[in-house]
Amino acid sequence: MDNLIVVFGPIAYDDIETQHGRVKKILGGCGAYTSVVVSSYPVECSLISRVGKDFQQSDKDFLISKGVDLEYLEIDQTGNTLFWSGCYSQDFASRSTRETKVGVFANHAPIVPKTLKKPEILVLGNISPKIQWSIWNQFSTKPPLTVLDTMNYWIDSQLKNLKQIISKVDLLSINNEEAFSLTNESRIHDAAEKLMGMGPQYIIIKIGAYGAFLFSKHQYDYSPAYPVDQTADPTGAGDCFLGGFVGFLSETKDYSFENMKLAMHHGTVSASFVVEDFGLRNLVHLTKASRNTRLKQYNTLIQLKPEPSPQVYERFHQA
Repeated sequence: MDNLIVVFGPIAYDDIETQHGRVKKILGGCGAYTSVVVSSYPVECSLISRVGKDFQQSDKDFLISKGVDLEYLEIDQTGNTLFWSGCYSQDFASRSTRETKVGVFANHAPIVPKTLKKPEILVLGNISPKIQWSIWNQFSTKPPLTVLDTMNYWIDSQLKNLKQIISKVDLLSINNEEAFSLTNESRIHDAAEKLMGMGPQYIIIKIGAYGAFLFSKHQYDYSPAYPVDQTADPTGAGDCFLGGFVGFLSETKDYSFENMKLAMHHGTVSASFVVEDFGLRNLVHLTKASRNTRLKQYNTLIQLKPEPSPQVYERFHQA
């Protein structure tokens, strides 16, 4: 199906505390963040996920109102939706997890319906590599672009399974700490080279409030973060980044490195919306018009400062 992006990833309820306050049981999860941003582009986005008996109709209505196809959302009445509780440091440089309840994602064995087996882009969101692998194996024909996101928890607990799925995808999205942990390297460029050696053609290494790097075998590019007046909650920023990145690629149908550089800008701007409020609240303001306004401002910014400063390299290279 033309312009179809299939996103697999959890919908969750989050309890989040930052210096700007605390919210309880707010809609979250990488599947929700990514698919809402993807759906702001003129593409079709289907979310494969599972929620529990506590999932609110108002949250379902919100996702549908943003254009997310929830036809294949499974509602399991035997348990509750995935839950995460965490607290961020004053400078947002770190966060601590208070509690995680996997709920209905325990022993989840998702089924990809026939109607979704020929997407333009497949996004495997941050969840168990075993589940990512089970999704992957249901595609007899590899989609034109496959994207994987992961985190330190899976690096520590399912390294073998994680490396297996990494070897199959076209693009891996990961943050700098995870890249260092996965490769045992201490420099971003060295980590990216080793990650590409595991299979992917492209690597995105996110560096939080400093932006992100895009790597291919012979090229790299840096995108600084979009400056916002205030960060209220960085939860989901990486997922929104990925949503803007793949949304633009699917809209343009150009998977070249040069176009991926532009897609990085879309990802960066998309992430700037979500951090301005808790959860997905501020994504109600993400539209084509609002995104284009920020893209114009962002293009001016990167013309003034296209390369990362030495301080950025020093900050994100381990000693």
